[in-house]
Amino acid sequence: MLDTDKEMHMLENEYCCDLLSYELRKQVKIIEYNQKIREYAFIIPHSVSYMLLDYCVFCGHKLPHSLRHIWCDILRSEYKIQSIFGRDRDKIPTDFLTDEWWRQRNLNDENNFLLFNRKLKRDKRRQELDYSILQDRLNYKGPHCCVDMQWEIDSEISIIKYCSHLREHQVQSTGFLVLDFCPFCGKKEPQSLRKKWLEILKEDYGLVDPLKKDQKKVPQEFLTDEWWRERGL
Repeated sequence: MLDTDKEMHMLENEYCCDLLSYELRKQVKIIEYNQKIREYAFIIPHSVSYMLLDYCVFCGHKLPHSLRHIWCDILRSEYKIQSIFGRDRDKIPTDFLTDEWWRQRNLNDENNFLLFNRKLKRDKRRQELDYSILQDRLNYKGPHCCVDMQWEIDSEISIIKYCSHLREHQVQSTGFLVLDFCPFCGKKEPQSLRKKWLEILKEDYGLVDPLKKDQKKVPQEFLTDEWWRERGL
């Protein structure tokens, strides 16, 4: 059952806010939308991989469920296409290359999606893994908004970085983006202190361009979170 009119709007119109709509229309974008399997993801440069978004990073709204598993299951069970990404690739019906297949089955309705999804078979190993991940998420105590964000920040190959001195969760991909909301749990991220950081360094230390030209003159405390914690920010 959908909780709000906004959720219904999201399922029918794809884009939950103007900022996401604008991002997806840009020529050089950080986020892409795969209508075939209804997935929103961060683009990872020079890679075929992607980072799936569960929540909009601009407004925090829950994005529609991915249809990747259902897409594969239908092609295998109804069309007997086993090697979907290999030798049988050319056998995939044209409506499965767009959003036509899931709109025809009314999977844009959340209730229909949940009913359909329950039919998907998951092996015991996958169930145990899902439970383990759930427990990690429930037991997580910080310092970030959720354990998924912690995992990403700890990963050496992740495009999400945490800049402690500016208190920013950043995406460094085909472009640069400061996250307003977590893509994994939807929580509001702490307000960026970039403007305050620049303001103090200019007024108190006379540094006009501390990010570039005056970078070597920045006091050590302003290179960590020490400066804003001491000021109670």
